[in-house]
Amino acid sequence: TGLDGRSLNAFALRNRFAASGYGCGDCPVACKRLAGDGLPLPDYDPLAALAGCCPEGLLTDLLAAFRSCSRLGLDPVSAAGSVAAWSEITGRPVDGASLVSLLLQIAQGEGDGTLLALGAQRLATELAGPSAAMTVKGLELPPYDPRAACGLALAYAVAPHGGTHLDAWPLTTEVLRKPVPTDPASFDGKARIVALAEDADAVMDSLAICRFAACAIELEECAALLSAVTGERYSPAALLTIGGRIIAAERSFNRINGFAAVDDHLPERFFSQPQGDVPPLGRRRFEEEVARYHHIRAGQMP
Repeated sequence: TGLDGRSLNAFALRNRFAASGYGCGDCPVACKRLAGDGLPLPDYDPLAALAGCCPEGLLTDLLAAFRSCSRLGLDPVSAAGSVAAWSEITGRPVDGASLVSLLLQIAQGEGDGTLLALGAQRLATELAGPSAAMTVKGLELPPYDPRAACGLALAYAVAPHGGTHLDAWPLTTEVLRKPVPTDPASFDGKARIVALAEDADAVMDSLAICRFAACAIELEECAALLSAVTGERYSPAALLTIGGRIIAAERSFNRINGFAAVDDHLPERFFSQPQGDVPPLGRRRFEEEVARYHHIRAGQMP
């Protein structure tokens, strides 16, 4: 369907567009890529998201769509989620040319873009097809299927920001197997793991440490660095406490603005439909682990 790993991946981007690395100032990781023409190339998230809403799109089509998003100030993952929901409900397929056209209409608020600019959740409600919106708390999900990783499923559901994999980044334990491996097919222990990861990642974000560097830097190093810079003594446990307060403040903000425990959930499709050989999520175990997460967070709420 166009998601052929031989043609839509980093290897193809490098060979087709003479990619070179760049990154934030003085960063040794240089995780971003430029094409030979000096313009940016998409990384995995936008490439997979745009490919998902344009299943017949070629690599050149998806690059054009990505660059349109950059030029128009659109988030490619959210835009792709909105286009995918719209296409599913209306039955109108999306190819490379129509995808770029839809993105322009979103930015200009014209034609179908008037509806698409509402985002996946609101447009799906307007079109009487709410089940097509792959969102949590109104935020379109990134292109990682939670049915394949239970920790990711839980992290999507409880993230204060909505459906993001970055608040807890459980892929580090379920896929990268760091700092310890966990079973992606099981919810066992994931409430505690996600809560601790949220706390640690909130600290990393506050210290402006990127997630790729965070794969190699532990809280011990962060505490030592912060102590050296400020002259005050910080321990890893103190940093986790600070991170917990950040998450508590974010969840308190959500509560004030109308979000409740019932919003810590996933689209119904993930509990009722398999994805290829991957079975749907077990609803009972999911709800049990969400309840455990709420119990962990209950003592932190102001």
